[in-house]
Amino acid sequence: MPRNSMEIIAFISAAIKIGYSFADITKRLTADGYEVPSLEEYEARTKELRNLPDLAEDSE
Repeated sequence: MPRNSMEIIAFISAAIKIGYSFADITKRLTADGYEVPSLEEYEARTKELRNLPDLAEDSE
C-alpha cells in the first residue's frame, strides 16, 4: 500500500491511465463489431465457467 502522498498520487495516476486504456480498448472493440459485456454480464459468465466440472484427465 502507498505510504506517503507522492505514492498515493502515483497510484491514482496509474489507476486513471489503466481505466482510460480499458475504455479506449472497449470503444475500439465495439467499433469493430465485437460485443463487449457489461461488468455484470462478465461476472455472470465467469461464475458459470467456474461452476463447470473439471475436465477428466485421460488415463493411459
